[in-house]
Amino acid sequence: MVQINLVPDVKLELIRAQRHRNIVISTAILVMIASVGIVVLLGVAIGYQAVRTTFLTGQIKDRDEEFRKKPDIAKMVTIQNQLKSIQATHEQKAMTSRIFDVLLEATAKDTDNSVTFNSFTIDSTEKTISLVVQTDKRGFDAAEVFRKNIEGMQLYYIPANKDTVPNEFKSEPVLQQRGEKSELIAQDVSLSDLAYSESDKDKRKTVSFRLTFTYNPLLFDETIDILRIRGLARGNVTDSYKRLPGSLFESTGSNGGQ
Repeated sequence: MVQINLVPDVKLELIRAQRHRNIVISTAILVMIASVGIVVLLGVAIGYQAVRTTFLTGQIKDRDEEFRKKPDIAKMVTIQNQLKSIQATHEQKAMTSRIFDVLLEATAKDTDNSVTFNSFTIDSTEKTISLVVQTDKRGFDAAEVFRKNIEGMQLYYIPANKDTVPNEFKSEPVLQQRGEKSELIAQDVSLSDLAYSESDKDKRKTVSFRLTFTYNPLLFDETIDILRIRGLARGNVTDSYKRLPGSLFESTGSNGGQ
């Protein structure tokens, strides 16, 4: 079969050029449409950010005005006043670890009136201490001695020096010092929840009980140095000694002895 090309080469070149032109125009139109879409999306995003920034700025201003209206706010936000507040809080904290010195003194260890502590609680609001105790040997007699020991327990102290280590934390604490003061530790001492038991093995009689008392605020006061805590267990706590005046046990002169 014979084909005859009736279209000159120039015409063919023109057709190809028109085809390329149409492709370029179509591509340019598509790119333009995509660019417009991107610009629109960027505009929406920028507009959203601007609106949100304006909204948040307004909220910040409202909160700032509300904050500034609080009384004495200037005293609260300055670093200097915050440091003063921290120091005041530090000075007000209770040194409740001193309760162990009280318990150690009250155990009457290595005596017939020794006791064992099962638990204790400190109520800093009501200023009370509650001890759950069990006597080791003498039963009710040891419980009564323990109560009297707590009632007569005293703390000996001096004002604390803030620039030095507290006396009770020193490796060799001072036990006595000129100008020391003393006060009773406990008030309103009461016994409750007494329960008697006897060991099946060695027939040992014991009493468990709860002792509650109002403690002297100085006991946990950080502004004082505790020199020592002493109870009546170091002296005589018998009923005869506690109830009768000491003059009855003193020696009298030659006239008094007749």
